[in-house]
Amino acid sequence: MDFRTRYPDYAPVEKQIRDAGLVGAVVVSSALAEFLADCWNALKQPPAPAPILIDRRRESRNNVARIATRLAHR
Repeated sequence: MDFRTRYPDYAPVEKQIRDAGLVGAVVVSSALAEFLADCWNALKQPPAPAPILIDRRRESRNNVARIATRLAHR
């Protein structure tokens, strides 16, 4: 990870991180921070529109719901 190109303000800190051997921790923490930012942005998006539900039970029955008065025999 090269901080000089992505974050030029933190170039002095990069040397201290390399000297301490914490490069792996920085990579993991950066990935975790990006993941949390993506999750937060996904939560801020507006909800998806509700699906259109069609009640097909009343289509061919003259607006009367289907009622089974007896069991169908085969």
